[in-house]
Amino acid sequence: MVGIVALEGSLGAEVRGWQPDRDLTGEERAQLLDALDTRLVLVLRGQPKPTDDQIARLAHSFGEGFAGGSSYGVPMPHPDVLEVSNELGPDGYEVGIGGSGGLPWHTDYSFLPTPARETLLEAFVLPPSGGPATYFCDMYAAWEALAEDTREQLTDKRAIHSAMASASYLAARTSDPSDRDAVTRAERRN
Repeated sequence: MVGIVALEGSLGAEVRGWQPDRDLTGEERAQLLDALDTRLVLVLRGQPKPTDDQIARLAHSFGEGFAGGSSYGVPMPHPDVLEVSNELGPDGYEVGIGGSGGLPWHTDYSFLPTPARETLLEAFVLPPSGGPATYFCDMYAAWEALAEDTREQLTDKRAIHSAMASASYLAARTSDPSDRDAVTRAERRN
């Protein structure tokens, strides 16, 4: 059985006791879905580093997977796991999709006809500084915090999410030297 411990604030819960080498029971899956619905972000830590197959199996317990690598034209060892790394491979380029610099606020795969309901992130190699921060935002709370007249003005509006907008942003990152180097390496690879 997994344990769920709420983190400070209204967002996030730590999952204790997940075992990557076995499937979730029906009760564990229900626990995680309930915690995800109420806390929006789950943190799983303290277990051995899961394999790509184990990560994909966990993801599939929540729903259909998505071949992220193929959407970016980058082959990945496992189709349902998109490796984002700023570590350099033997060829001198980032392993997987380069992640050397910070990214703006975004929702993963929001440009798809059916956006992702969940995204799993795994951090397993961090620099001594801890690296760039990853933040999460409770958009339900943000919506509720808006003035009623603002919510009314926005209710019938539609947003267009585009992968090209993200690509344009990433291509324009040149102020930070590590970002500039990553963009240059990515352009050389393509």
